[in-house]
Amino acid sequence: MNGFASGSVATPIQIVKQTPRVVLRAVRSWSGPFEPVFVKVLPVNARSIEAVCAWLAREIELPAPEPLLLQMPASRMPKGCAWPFGTDPLATCFATRAVENALSLSKVSSDVSTAMIDKWRSLPAAAVFDQLIANDDRTEGNILLGPRGDLWLIDHGRSLGGGGQRLFSTDITPSTANFLLSRVARYPAQARVKLRPELIAVCTKLASAVSRVPYGALLVPEDIAMQIDDFLVRRVGMLQAMVLQSIGLPDLYDDGQRPAPLQ
Repeated sequence: MNGFASGSVATPIQIVKQTPRVVLRAVRSWSGPFEPVFVKVLPVNARSIEAVCAWLAREIELPAPEPLLLQMPASRMPKGCAWPFGTDPLATCFATRAVENALSLSKVSSDVSTAMIDKWRSLPAAAVFDQLIANDDRTEGNILLGPRGDLWLIDHGRSLGGGGQRLFSTDITPSTANFLLSRVARYPAQARVKLRPELIAVCTKLASAVSRVPYGALLVPEDIAMQIDDFLVRRVGMLQAMVLQSIGLPDLYDDGQRPAPLQ
């Protein structure tokens, strides 16, 4: 399956937040049992960012809530929430299946959250992923802590130039801070060297994934798809160099093959 599962947004609907974008907790109506979901009511360019990033995360098996594309009738929009689709009575919204009993990692003490991130098996892959999509908004607030101590990545709305930079900027190296990659950079030198093959393997997987993004199945309009694809293709071409440079590994190798003595 190249696209995401579908359905429609059903009641009960609760407002999670209204700014900068409307986020709702609702129920997914489809052929199976009703299930709780979080719905982002986004204009098409922002919805496209979320959809493409979610697809890439799924392709490299990152832990993220299952992405969905749901139909939302304007009549079900809670009172007081902005409807960003003009006079259209129905719109497609990006949604994710709710991770029940999860809470934001920002709700736990900083010492505990830091230790959990540093020991997280998916940290290297998640850090490389955020580097590819130029995500400048990964913090503890955009990581969920599941009931079994598992971590989940959420919210990619400020990726691909969506965070204050020009959307899908022609600048493929926007000045974004990589929260997770900075954690990897703090590992001892020997640990970073040990991670080098894994980091390179993730870069390779993402390069393959970028070439296969099913924009049509993700309901990304052609003009937006061209811009996102251009950004990703050029950025993935320098991904490995950016990642290794960010964590200091190039300085640890004298010819790219033999490890140099560690200080």
